[in-house]
Amino acid sequence: MQFKELGISNSLLWFLISIFLFFWLGHQFVGVATDLEILNLRTTDLISFHSRPIWFSMIVLIKALVWLLSITVIYKYVLTKLKTKNT
Repeated sequence: MQFKELGISNSLLWFLISIFLFFWLGHQFVGVATDLEILNLRTTDLISFHSRPIWFSMIVLIKALVWLLSITVIYKYVLTKLKTKNT
């Protein structure tokens, strides 16, 4: 699957959005690693692994996929800028 199919272009806007998501979701994963809690998708409260393990796991999986996508977008943007700079 190409980024164009997802509507993600190689622009500065997507690069900045991806940087924001990288740090924001990375901060949430620190909470997952230390307290087994993460921000809920539907409301503004925290979801604990101890209270709702299945929903917690689904949220962590979705946010991990978005986090990995943001890392990929950052990598591709930097790579294309380095290629155009070298040519």
